[in-house]
Amino acid sequence: MTARAPLTIEQVKTKLANFAPKSLPKPENFHYAAVLILLAARPDGLHVLLCERASDDPRDVHRGQVSLPGGRQDPEDSDILATALREANEEVGLDRSRVEILGQLGDFLTISNYHVTPFVAVIDSFDGLKPTSSEIAQTFSFPLEKMRDPTKVIRIAWDSLLGDGTSTKRKPTEILFVVHDRHLVWGATARILNNLVELFT
Repeated sequence: MTARAPLTIEQVKTKLANFAPKSLPKPENFHYAAVLILLAARPDGLHVLLCERASDDPRDVHRGQVSLPGGRQDPEDSDILATALREANEEVGLDRSRVEILGQLGDFLTISNYHVTPFVAVIDSFDGLKPTSSEIAQTFSFPLEKMRDPTKVIRIAWDSLLGDGTSTKRKPTEILFVVHDRHLVWGATARILNNLVELFT
């Protein structure tokens, strides 16, 4: 069986240039938010910059978890892309001049009541990007090809995970888990990355 070639920046750029992301209405009591899927090319394929959130902030419902750079929209943000870039600057010190925005994916509703718009961007490398906020414990590079390898992605039905059979329209039908080094990538982060790679299936 021939090994599948890793995705390239040019492939992602071309795909997103012709992609119409699905826009979802914001449900009541949800908050607008945006995340940045920051890609860098490496010899083994594309990598994504991910963050491990600090575990000592009781206000953060995602404390200790892996996330994409991003967060909740502020009233001062000119648009939702500005939210993603501001949050990436605050969390990992990203300079807007270093990145090229390739496009966006469809809106995503989280179980923590966020209406998330994911943007895809490319950068020459992750050099110099490190936690610049107390909310972030560390950053790390995640190989996107792991999301394309079915042997690396664990899928657990939502009903099985809860154990009570409950579900709503805004909850995913299954939760995705991917282990990378000592990090567990799951939940909204894994789902959003999966939505990106599914464009190439």
